[in-house]
Amino acid sequence: MKDVTDRTLTLLIGLAIVVSVVGFGVQSGLLSILGFATTATGQARINVTPLTALNITHNIIDFGNGTVESANTNCTLSSDRTGDILSCFLPSWGNDGPQRGGFDLANIGNTIINITVKATKNGSMKSGSTSFWGVKSQGGLYKYKCKGNGTSKIATFTNVNNKTTRCIDLVPISVDTRGFSVHINITIPKNASGVKNDTLTFTASRACATTC
Repeated sequence: MKDVTDRTLTLLIGLAIVVSVVGFGVQSGLLSILGFATTATGQARINVTPLTALNITHNIIDFGNGTVESANTNCTLSSDRTGDILSCFLPSWGNDGPQRGGFDLANIGNTIINITVKATKNGSMKSGSTSFWGVKSQGGLYKYKCKGNGTSKIATFTNVNNKTTRCIDLVPISVDTRGFSVHINITIPKNASGVKNDTLTFTASRACATTC
């Protein structure tokens, strides 16, 4: 009886080992399948900052030093050479002097921009600290206009304003079309004298929240 009992026990142990090995094999196979099914993700990112920038390449308009001819009540000069009557005011540098244009500006940023201009003098004032000529008689005028690429808001010569005024809108960013000019037109009264000057400040702002 003892021998029989020992043999039976041996068989039972052997069966238990076989079952245990098969069970481990199945479980191991499942783990292997799950391992090959994993995924991963990546992310590419960039933040582009809008750049609003304005550059002035010709920043002075100098009409020179001269005198209104005695036969004239006044004399009109313009930086765009329109309506210049140099016979009534002969500047020190002569008819072919260096003054050939107005202020030249360009959009050098990466956004379409609007431009405002503000002077310290006022072309409609005939006397006082904001007057350009400081005399009331004989038709003294001080005007400006904006022209070039974009939409001009001062398309014709208009009295200069010492308050912020829209000059030109929607100036492009392309190298070929980003430039514009601001011209000055002055009518010199005969009774004016001394040095007359003014400072104009140009400010650029982004025209559109997104691409126009």
